[in-house]
Amino acid sequence: MGDRSEGILKSFALSEEDAKKYSVVIGEFNYHFGERRNVIYDRAKFNSRSQQEGESVEDFIYHVNALADHCGYGQLRDEMVRDRIVVGIRDAKLSQKLQMDAELSLDKATKLVREIEAIKLQQTTLRPDDTTDVGAVNRKPFRRHGQQNKQSLKPRQTPPTQPSVTCSRCGQAPHSRMQCPARD
Repeated sequence: MGDRSEGILKSFALSEEDAKKYSVVIGEFNYHFGERRNVIYDRAKFNSRSQQEGESVEDFIYHVNALADHCGYGQLRDEMVRDRIVVGIRDAKLSQKLQMDAELSLDKATKLVREIEAIKLQQTTLRPDDTTDVGAVNRKPFRRHGQQNKQSLKPRQTPPTQPSVTCSRCGQAPHSRMQCPARD
């Protein structure tokens, strides 16, 4: 191995017994020449990791665990992964629900997050036409002919803005109110 390796071996400050053990010497050389990781950088990557749009919960959990392997958290590892999952998932309501559980463990959190995602996927196949989230915002309440809403009695005040590129009632290209399909 040469003169240089002898100097490196001496720098390990091994006992006479350990210096005679092949596995100990090789382990020290591997550590000395091995890849050095920046724990601060690894922890920063871990702490900023959130579930990406379109990323499954399973992939998110896998990546959080992989990042945690290089952070040197020791006994706190499971708690740190649990906290990153709770804070990093895209579903805000589920995150709140998990935060309210004072006895939440990593196993319990991952199990619940996986179950909720599975249920959501099942619901999209069972109810493909469910548009309550999108449609409810744009619908006006049903009124019989002649009924007026209290708000319709007040004159509408619209802030002066640039002319819109779409109709404010139906979202289509601009047209007169009488031609609007959503005029009532």
